[in-house]
Amino acid sequence: MRHALLQVPDRRRVVLRMHPGDAAHAQERLQGLTAEVVGLEHFEITADAALARGACVLQSQGTRIDASLAGCWERLGNELLALAPAADCAEIVQPGDAPTASAPQVAPLPSSTGAKP
Repeated sequence: MRHALLQVPDRRRVVLRMHPGDAAHAQERLQGLTAEVVGLEHFEITADAALARGACVLQSQGTRIDASLAGCWERLGNELLALAPAADCAEIVQPGDAPTASAPQVAPLPSSTGAKP
């Protein structure tokens, strides 16, 4: 959470939205953290039933940061796609898509249970 707070450019008034089940717990845990963040004048935690458990969104003066794990994975995926050579991204495959004829054949990973295929 400290990392997400430090990414907010204008920290005068920051609102943290999170699932109601997480909001009360976060209130007591974040009191010490907010004192460590320079420029943070007003910090408010708001319960938002529209967010999944564990999700949190920071908002401040036109800035919105999705600090949830799902948001982090999405940003990481987008950054990796941006860094990949164009030829590697000629075909975007979604989960559940059938392999195409041009797709390279990859050997299956060994089972984590130790059973042999």
